[in-house]
Amino acid sequence: MKYHFGVPGSIIWISHIIIGLLLSYVGYNIVFNKKINNNIGLIVLVIGVLAAIYHIHIWYDKSSNPEEHIH
Repeated sequence: MKYHFGVPGSIIWISHIIIGLLLSYVGYNIVFNKKINNNIGLIVLVIGVLAAIYHIHIWYDKSSNPEEHIH
């Protein structure tokens, strides 16, 4: 299965698993009032910004070329 712009499904699934594990780790530390390393916080921030930019790009691409994206 291919996703937007030909990205293989396995890459998407693996990235979701890794991001889910990272967010679980961060959430666990927050719940038990443990300190989170600043580098982990920076990684979460960068992933969030990249996800937002990627999805805005897909939204813009679909809204500007609706006839190309009819399924």
